[in-house]
Amino acid sequence: MLSRRPGITAVGAAIAAWIWIGCAPLSVFVNDRPDANQEQVAGNHATAAGEQPFFVRYSSSTQTIEIVEDQIRHTLRHEAFDNPASPVPASVQLQTRRATLNAAQRQALVATIRDSGFLDLGPSYGAAEGERYYPYRLEVNLDGRANNVLFRSNPAFERAPQAFSRIEAALTELLGSIHDWRADR
Repeated sequence: MLSRRPGITAVGAAIAAWIWIGCAPLSVFVNDRPDANQEQVAGNHATAAGEQPFFVRYSSSTQTIEIVEDQIRHTLRHEAFDNPASPVPASVQLQTRRATLNAAQRQALVATIRDSGFLDLGPSYGAAEGERYYPYRLEVNLDGRANNVLFRSNPAFERAPQAFSRIEAALTELLGSIHDWRADR
């Protein structure tokens, strides 16, 4: 989480985090406000003080999917390399789109999360620290419970937990089922 510095609002920090999508996963919550007596706003939805909205964030090196209540935002990261042997891209382009989930889409995702056992998973799986890996992070806040799981993908180590893979598949299916995407400006 970003530190609370004077002059930096949670919304400003969230915008800065969306602009910078690097190797480190995003960890900014729009509803991170110091005053617990005020209403917290997530997208267009206000919740009672202290109550966290339904929230899902999936991030990898190539995309981020974020859902707050019924609002979904999908960002793709396109990298171009001048030299195919270089690990550093010559240019990076972000393409972001957003949509509103219908009730059936939201309910199906919530049911998958509840049934998967994701909220009971540990903090990390896959390759050991210090090994080469591709990071996949899944953060969920549902029914007053939250979990943040990092899967370090490397074929020489364990596969992602089934609960993680189920939600990943549900998110991929959800992206394909939305037909009214809007470009994020």
